[in-house]
Amino acid sequence: MKKIPSKIRKLLIQKLKDYKWMGQELIDIEEKLDSSPSDYNSSIKSKNKISRRTENLAIKLAEDEKYQNIKAWKNCIDDLRIDYFNNHLYSKKLKAGRPKLYDNPELKLKYLNKRYVEGTKKINNEMVFAQLQLEGFNYSIIVFKRMVDSLLYDLYKEAKLRNLIKFE
Repeated sequence: MKKIPSKIRKLLIQKLKDYKWMGQELIDIEEKLDSSPSDYNSSIKSKNKISRRTENLAIKLAEDEKYQNIKAWKNCIDDLRIDYFNNHLYSKKLKAGRPKLYDNPELKLKYLNKRYVEGTKKINNEMVFAQLQLEGFNYSIIVFKRMVDSLLYDLYKEAKLRNLIKFE
């Protein structure tokens, strides 16, 4: 596992923190671009014309850089969570080899959900680690820190693959 540059690490953590609200931001942008002032005479003006409202909205969304950036990051994190979920199910069925403790997909998925998805208030890593220990993940704090580094590295690889990180 290579070391992630500090600027990129901060960016990845910020994107994870913003993940909870990305879906709502996308909806807000769609509504903002879709809303147009209504014209009372529109039925008269549009007689025998084809409405292109959906097509125009799709073009506006495709041209909106902020919308595309948020959507790309949301899809990246969603796919990473799905990958952890699928690997968790697969690793339970096939117990071949002994993976490293910090590379446990179930632990990563639970950490992601507790820290960045479910939390309603500000929650720090120590609180999440304590909750995970109460659920039966009795690992040392070093294993948890390596797990967080491994999760960030997985996100870094995925984001780099999708060209979301362009500077180094």
